[in-house]
Formats: sequence, C-alpha cells, structure tokens
Amino acid sequence: MNKSIDILLKSLENQQIIKHIVCPSARLLLSKSEMSLPNPIDIIDERSAGYVATGLCAESEQPVVIWCADNDSYRNLTSALTEAYYRKLPILVVALSCDNVINQTMNPNDTIRYYVNNTLYNRAGTEQDIHKAIDYLFAEVKGPVYLSLGSYQEPVVQAENAVSDQIDVTAITKIIPSSACVHIGKDFVCECSHLCEVVLRNDHCTKDGNLSMLIGSSIVDRNKLHVGIFSAEELAYDLNMFGIRHVNGNIVIFSVIIDEQNPTILDVAKRFGWDCCHINITERDCVIEKLVISDKPLYIEIVL
Repeated sequence: MNKSIDILLKSLENQQIIKHIVCPSARLLLSKSEMSLPNPIDIIDERSAGYVATGLCAESEQPVVIWCADNDSYRNLTSALTEAYYRKLPILVVALSCDNVINQTMNPNDTIRYYVNNTLYNRAGTEQDIHKAIDYLFAEVKGPVYLSLGSYQEPVVQAENAVSDQIDVTAITKIIPSSACVHIGKDFVCECSHLCEVVLRNDHCTKDGNLSMLIGSSIVDRNKLHVGIFSAEELAYDLNMFGIRHVNGNIVIFSVIIDEQNPTILDVAKRFGWDCCHINITERDCVIEKLVISDKPLYIEIVL
C-alpha cells in the first residue's frame, strides 16, 4: 500500500492538488509512507474532518483530499459527503486498507458521485485507477470521489485465536473495582478470569461510538462505576461527548497509549472539567483510590 500512496501523492502534486485533510484513522497508516503530505491538516475526529474538507473545498474552489481508513471511520464522513454531493464539490476520499475492513458495498446514493477501485469493482491496476480518480475531480459534474487503496474482504468474526493483533490490557483491568461496569475497546483484549463479578462489555463491533455507548450505559445506573478502556483513535470519534451535560462522576476513561501521542484529548478533557492524569502502566496502583464515583468524571492517559 505504501507504494500506492506514493504514486497517488506524486499524481496529486502533478495536478497541483495540495490540500489534504487527515482523519485520525489514517494518521498511522500515512506515517509509514516514504513521501509526506504537503501541509496536512490533522483533524481530531472524522465527522469534523469531513466538514472541514467541505468548507475548504467550497471556499478555495479547488479539489481537497480526505485521508481515512477503509473501516467504520469512513462512515463518519457520510453527513459531510452528503453536503458535498449536493454542492457538487470535488473531494477525493482516499480510503486506506486496514485490518478491520467493513462492507462498503452499500452507500447512500447521495454521498459519493464517483467510485474508483472500491469494493464494488475490485479492479486491478493501481496507477490507472489513481489517474481515473483524479480525472473525476475535474469532471463536468463534480462531486465526491471514492478511491479505495485496498480490496474488500468479508468482515471477520473475532475468533479466540485472533486476539494476537490486539493489545492486552489485563494489567489495567486488575485494578478496577469488582462492582464496576467495564467497556473494553475494539483494539484490546484481557484475561477475564479475575473479572468474575464485573459487568464486562467487550463486544464492540467497531471503533466508533464507544465513548458514547459508555456514557449511555452510565446513565442507566448512576450508582455504578462505569470504566472505559479505549484507544485514542476511539476517543477521537467521540471527542464532543466529553462536554455533554450527561457526563457524571461515575465515569472513568483509560486512554491507552502505546507510542508518543499528541496530548489533544487530554487537553480537551481538562477544558471540559474532567479530573485528568497521565501515568505509566507501572504507576497504575497510584490511581486505585481515584476509581470511585465522585463529583467529576475521570480521564487517565496510561502508557503501556
């Protein structure tokens, strides 16, 4: 895929298409490419990324590229792409292949005007497809163009022997009170024998909406502690939820960090009045006393 990205970037540069919006789901995938994007605009959540691209395209009257992953993150662009479809804006959605591809064969008719090398066609010939996608940006009737840098696979049901690609967060779950309700994100797995009394929600089928689902669960019983163990990417989908009035002191979020990370989410949580801290996994015992219902929700960045 890296070679395909480099070919695409060279082709875009040749056409003087230099405006790039980067979704959270694409950031890591793009970092592996030899070429770098010219002046990329990183947006912390997918939905806003779509609308930023729409506004940028409309105002500049030039094509704009949105980079996302070919998973549920693309679904978050739907409302913005609907706007772009009816306003006939030349936005190129580049969907990068990833491990958890979902079925993209059915999309609303008024979101994407032109498809290239996507799941509907599964064509060969990367360079030809890239040129075709760019040509569509200058078509007489303009609109969003979907370019998939990967092929479709049937969604895979998580099997017992497929957890090797997930991150083990057992060390975190061991400090969680037995009376809690625990939501574990899609990227993670834990050894559950010590959680016999805990209500465990680890069946999330995508990375989207997991913070919102935790908040919804917490509203049902405000006297039960609700704990979420999520990746920064999962939280980025739901960033606006940090500020809603339905967030109460019975919520604890562990944001699991593997590599160095932009502190944006921590800053957002602070601004919305969350109790926040940043710790290493070896320091996990220092937050045990905080894992109780209080007057503020708690956000913990924890580095594995």
